[in-house]
Amino acid sequence: AQNSQNKESLTTEMESLVFFNPSQTLKIAQYLLSKSNTTDNEKAKINLMIAKTSFVTGDYSSALTFLFDQKEYSSYLSELDQIEIEIYKAKIFRKINLFSEVNSVLNNVENKINNSSNKDIKLKASTLLNIERISYQFDSPEAKKGIQFLKENKATLTPEIDLWKMIAMAN
Repeated sequence: AQNSQNKESLTTEMESLVFFNPSQTLKIAQYLLSKSNTTDNEKAKINLMIAKTSFVTGDYSSALTFLFDQKEYSSYLSELDQIEIEIYKAKIFRKINLFSEVNSVLNNVENKINNSSNKDIKLKASTLLNIERISYQFDSPEAKKGIQFLKENKATLTPEIDLWKMIAMAN
């Protein structure tokens, strides 16, 4: 029982450190994976944490490896965790400019969400999906072209921007 509480405590600590101390998260994850009594369910969660941590540190290759290796453990993961894995794949593909892959993954996620019967999972997964869609649209080549256009044409757009400001202030 003590060992179980210790693993639970370490898992909680690991989850809280992903964004603040990723190297410590990875150390805890490796320690937990090295324990012989770690269940497949726990391994699945730990591998997902490793993938998230690798993403945070910019190690996209490692993150993708862990995300694609999760197929071995997919039966041990919740429906939401499985969707989150796909969202992280899309995030990585977006970061490395594989935009057609992002679209494909996001469309698959949307189908999974639509086929889910759990309203809570639908809500949480839809939120994750929408956040990634927004990020994708912001990072897309079209958005980058628009931003570059605005930067290059700032001087010629100033009168129109001032007009829009006046219109907005009046409303």
